Amino acid sequence: MGLLISLIGGRFYCGWICPINTFIKIKNWFYKKLGIDTMETPSIFKKFKIRWILLFIMIGSMIIIRRNNIKLNIILYILGFALLISLFFEEELWHKYLCPYGALLSLSNKANNQNLVIDKNLCKSCGLCAESCPNNIISITKEKQTISSSECLYCFKCQEICEFKAISYQEK
Repeated sequence: MGLLISLIGGRFYCGWICPINTFIKIKNWFYKKLGIDTMETPSIFKKFKIRWILLFIMIGSMIIIRRNNIKLNIILYILGFALLISLFFEEELWHKYLCPYGALLSLSNKANNQNLVIDKNLCKSCGLCAESCPNNIISITKEKQTISSSECLYCFKCQEICEFKAISYQEK
């Protein structure tokens, strides 16, 4: 069902409904108040598509567990793993490089015809939108401004922070 919804609303689930994202938002608020920094995403995750491997492991494990009537809730273990990772690393690691469900949604999100778009005529290339993006998917240079729509969580932080109103949600 979530995959069908993502054809219309993109990775809206990831940005607004996902329990891991909710935990991350609360954690970020506390960390900001306490002055605690999280670690950056390790470069090894940026080189390989680990979330696809995790997705296949998760599906394979669920099939094996189901066929052998093993009483094990694999989703609960994934949730625990995600919460643990999210305590120490920036949220980009989970959303962009580890989340198996996010991997599926990023595929269906490519077919979504509604996206956040940067108006090149209004953009002043200040970079505030890129800094505010929790998934680190905005690229700003003087020549080109882009948002990677397949990885966008539609949290609208970039749109909120843009004082030039250069970012809008519209058809491709």
